[in-house]
Amino acid sequence: MCSLKNGITSNLTLAAAHLCGVDHVYNIGGAQAIAAFAYGTKTIKKADKVFGPGNQFVAEAKKQLFGTIGIDLPAGPSEVLVIANSKSNPNWIAYDVLAQAEHDPNAKTYVVSTSKSLLESVKKEISSLIKNSKIQNVEQSIKNHCFLIHSQGKKEIYEISNFIAPEHLHIHSKFSKDLLKNIIHAGSVFVGEKAPVPLGDYTIGTNHVLPTDQTAKFASGLGVDDFMKKTVFINAGNKTLKIISKPTTLLARKEGLEAHALSVEIRKIKT
Repeated sequence: MCSLKNGITSNLTLAAAHLCGVDHVYNIGGAQAIAAFAYGTKTIKKADKVFGPGNQFVAEAKKQLFGTIGIDLPAGPSEVLVIANSKSNPNWIAYDVLAQAEHDPNAKTYVVSTSKSLLESVKKEISSLIKNSKIQNVEQSIKNHCFLIHSQGKKEIYEISNFIAPEHLHIHSKFSKDLLKNIIHAGSVFVGEKAPVPLGDYTIGTNHVLPTDQTAKFASGLGVDDFMKKTVFINAGNKTLKIISKPTTLLARKEGLEAHALSVEIRKIKT
C-alpha cells in the first residue's frame, strides 16, 4: 500500500482495506515495492502478481519484472482526451483537463475539436483556473503535456483519438451509433457533459485501473479475470480417441513430429 508523502498510510485507505478483508498491509511504494514483491525480502513475502497503477518508475519496474512476477498492465501517468464541439462548455472542459493534470506532473491531457474558438476558450479557462482556484500541482503537467488539437472533421477526430488510445476518453456530446462504431481504442469512454471522469474513479462501478500510453490498443482495464487463472482438464476415452486420432496424427506428421503421432497411434492400437 503506497504511503502518503509524509510516510503515513491514510486511515481511510486502511479502513477500506479492512472492510474488504485485507489481512496484510505493507507501507511501501515506488519501483522498490515492485522489486520487493517480485523477489521477496526478510519482511515481505514474494507475491505471484502485482496490481495497480503508479508513476513512470513503477510502470517501468513492472515491465522489467514481468515474468519474474505477474502484472495486471503497465499503467503509467494518467491521461484524458476530451472530444468537444462548438456547443460544449469550455469551463467544464477546463476542469476535466485539470482533474487529470493534478494526478501527476507527467499526466497527459488532450482536447480535440473542430471549433477553434472553443479551443481558445478552453485555453483561457485553464489559465484562469490555475491562477484563481484551489487546484494545485498542475502547472508542470499543463505546460509540458496539455494539447489543444484543432481537427478538420469527425473522421479526423476519431483517427486522432484511436491513435492516442487514451486511458480516459470523454465525449462532450450526446451518444450516437456513429460514435460506437468509430471509437475503437480507449480504456474507458465517458459520454456526455454530465459524465465526468471522476465518476469512474470513485463511484460509478467501472474499474479505475486502465491502460495508458497507447496500450489500450491491445489491453483492457483491470477486471475480475485478472485475479484469476484458468486450468484446462482434458479427459478422453475410446470413443473420443477413435474420432480424433486420425486428424491428430495427420497434423502431427505435417509438422514433422513423429513421436506426437505415435503417442496417439499406440493408444489406438491397444483399444
